[in-house]
Amino acid sequence: MSSPDQTRAGVADAFDFWLSQHDVTVPQAIEDAAERAITKWLNAHADELIEAIAAKLRPVDPQP
Repeated sequence: MSSPDQTRAGVADAFDFWLSQHDVTVPQAIEDAAERAITKWLNAHADELIEAIAAKLRPVDPQP
C-alpha cells in the first residue's frame, strides 16, 4: 500500500502529465471550475433567489 506522500506525488505527476498533453492554462482552469461551482450553486438555490428578488420587487403598501 502507498503512503499518503507517495499517493500525493503520484497524483501530482499524473496531473502534471495531463496538463502537458492539453492546452489548458491555470487561469482558464480556475475560471472553468469557478463557473461550474457558481452554476451548481445557482441551480440549487434558484427558488430562494427568485423568492428574494420577488420580495424586493413587491410594492410596499403605504401605511396611513
